[in-house]
Amino acid sequence: MINKTLKTIGTHDGSFHTDDVFSVATLLLLYPNAKVTRTRDLDVLNKQDLIVDVGGVYDDNVLRYDHHQLGYKELHTNGIMRSGFGLIWKHYGMQLAKTEFVFNAIDDGLVATIDGLDNGQQIYNNDKYGINIHTISDYIENHNPTNRNPSYEQYNNSFFATVPLAQDYIKVLLKKYQQQEADSKLFDKYYSTSNSEQYVVLPESINFSNAIYKYPKLLYVIFKRPDGDWCVRAVAKNPKEPFVQRMNFPDDWCAKTNSYLQKITGVKTAKFCHRAGFLAVATNKEDAILLAQKSIAENQLKN
Repeated sequence: MINKTLKTIGTHDGSFHTDDVFSVATLLLLYPNAKVTRTRDLDVLNKQDLIVDVGGVYDDNVLRYDHHQLGYKELHTNGIMRSGFGLIWKHYGMQLAKTEFVFNAIDDGLVATIDGLDNGQQIYNNDKYGINIHTISDYIENHNPTNRNPSYEQYNNSFFATVPLAQDYIKVLLKKYQQQEADSKLFDKYYSTSNSEQYVVLPESINFSNAIYKYPKLLYVIFKRPDGDWCVRAVAKNPKEPFVQRMNFPDDWCAKTNSYLQKITGVKTAKFCHRAGFLAVATNKEDAILLAQKSIAENQLKN
């Protein structure tokens, strides 16, 4: 429930977690003058306008947003249980996001990640390399005091020093996804006027990472780099596997540069093809288009 006069916020004291930090960070972006009290004293908490991540109650009507109580079942659509941050974003995030696209992008990414980790759900698989994956939660929670027997004041000081870090990251994501939404609409325009369904030439630098998956026949995106060269980027099959392409460049192009690549491709200004086969570069737009066209032709011959 939106409360335009929110003046006081309560959350738990002691060691802080990513969900309470991001909950408070979100609320303070909307209500910068609100006073935050950290305690587990229910008498003190119940005097606050809003309570998050403590108190044993989830009820938007009375501004209570805890997720630790028995019977709690508030889930993301993918089955991840919402933490305190997930509840705050659900009810207050749209005030920051402004659009469903931005709201959902942050909810499905940052929020669901923090919620899953806070609720002990296994959202990362231990990979074959045995890496101890470092997450956003590690980054935030490592700001807790590291000395022995930290005081109440030390925990509070660390918490309030960490909240601005979370605010900065929320602002970064808001800006990113707002731009991505605008660029997605531009990409739609350019693709609709492309000479081919299999590749598109972008006349300006835009973020196309979200838009490309709407077009199943699209194989390559051609765009100009800041240094003046032109890139041909293969389109991935899906956003979760960015290096599994719908169509790689031919194997004999991979890891070749300059005269070697020019000889193999017959493209005069070809400069580089990535060894993984997802990126090629030429000096000018026309030759970049040629690289895309020749790659499509060679791959089709093989099939």
